[in-house]
Amino acid sequence: MSKLTDTDGENSETDTSLDFAHDCGYITDAEHEKMTRECTEIGRMLGSMIKSPEEVSDLRPLTSDLLGCGRSPR
Repeated sequence: MSKLTDTDGENSETDTSLDFAHDCGYITDAEHEKMTRECTEIGRMLGSMIKSPEEVSDLRPLTSDLLGCGRSPR
């Protein structure tokens, strides 16, 4: 659970950094809008996982498969 809350905090920091980058002219309006929208969606996903951690624990085998953990070398 703490990893999820840490990640949610990092996502919020990223959103703030995007505002700073936009205000300083490092990214365009369109880039800012797109990335801010993505941060919002990620925040929603993380919030859902934080609210229902039992559903996240069901994903652990899938995560291991995606990372290549537990697979035999070819």
